[in-house]
Amino acid sequence: MANNHDYRVKNVGDELRLYKLIVENSPSSIIVTDAKGNIEYANPQFCILTGYCKEEIYGKNPRILKSGQTPRHVYKELWETITAGKQWQGEFLNRKKNGELYWEFAKISPVTDSNGIVANYIAIKDDITEKKVMEAKLHEFNRNLEERVKQEIENGKHKERLLMEQSKLAAMGEMIGAIAHQWRQPLNSLGLLIQDIPDAFEFGEMDKTYIDSIVAKVMVQIQYMSSTIDDFRNFFLPSKQKIQFKLVDAIDEAISLIYSQIKNNYIDISVAYDGTFSTGILGYPNEFKQVIINLINNARDSIIEKRKKSQNPEMVGHININLEPTFQQNKHYIVINFSDDGIGIPNNLISRIYEPYFTTKEQGKGTGLGLYMAKTIIEKNMAGKLSVINNKDGATFVIILPTSDNNHAPLEKVI
Repeated sequence: MANNHDYRVKNVGDELRLYKLIVENSPSSIIVTDAKGNIEYANPQFCILTGYCKEEIYGKNPRILKSGQTPRHVYKELWETITAGKQWQGEFLNRKKNGELYWEFAKISPVTDSNGIVANYIAIKDDITEKKVMEAKLHEFNRNLEERVKQEIENGKHKERLLMEQSKLAAMGEMIGAIAHQWRQPLNSLGLLIQDIPDAFEFGEMDKTYIDSIVAKVMVQIQYMSSTIDDFRNFFLPSKQKIQFKLVDAIDEAISLIYSQIKNNYIDISVAYDGTFSTGILGYPNEFKQVIINLINNARDSIIEKRKKSQNPEMVGHININLEPTFQQNKHYIVINFSDDGIGIPNNLISRIYEPYFTTKEQGKGTGLGLYMAKTIIEKNMAGKLSVINNKDGATFVIILPTSDNNHAPLEKVI
């Protein structure tokens, strides 16, 4: 029995020496306090970390490490937890003997005697200063990155607004040309009427009937020109919010604005749709009309270019606009096929035509903003899709728009 007892004591001693060796060589800072929180033991790592030697801290409270920057509620929560017999863990911003601040992560547990009464507290703490510095740098990096992303987004929005304004100015230039074409005939009529007045006076025809007739004819031309001005003015009014409108009406109005130019260039333009077609679209009608006018002008230029290359100036061009409703993935859409018999788009350039400032036209004949603007309006502002393919006669632009009852439906799989 004695031998067994000696063997057991010897192993307990070895075990205690092993535990001490572990604690003394632990990379973690370890301290043990009495029930009142006064330090009774500290391992070497604690002294290395804090700069205090054992003789300076024995009998002292760990509050000597306080930096004053750890919130009071942390200590309150700590004492409430460990005096209730539970383990607490958390972070402290403490101060070393030399005044240097450092972060540590601590696990503090109560140690009870055989009667269940708290006799000591043990704290195992790790220096996390480097980790906190890295976290702060990462937070600062993320904050700066977020600011940079916001700035880039804002720069992108500013660039997009600038491009849109430039494209509107380019469109306005086109419209001024359209006004000139629209007014040429009424101005000629007014000129003839005015030139007839001296002849009527010379031959004694200036009676009330003649004057009434001249005034009536002049007023017809003036009213036509006035309505044209209203049409162009309304065309450039910005749309502040989406409204429901009919595609057919918007297309007809867009064509009427530049019809004289199209007709004078010997180009036929047709719009085909079901006679009962009256589907509404939720969007910006004036911006949509800009898209239509841009596509018409591009088709016109393409047809004229084809005439030059074929050396056939009398060749009649054709622009066909076809509207068809379609039903895909339980959603309703309108497909607008916009075809011309122009020169088409070179296959090696077809992927670039929506880039800002890129144009396939001769220098000085295009801003390179029209199709960029069109794609932005259709896809960003009206939740639609704009694409293009070459057909056997020229090019076909395809616009797909969700109807007003499902305006935000995805279009990736819609044909």
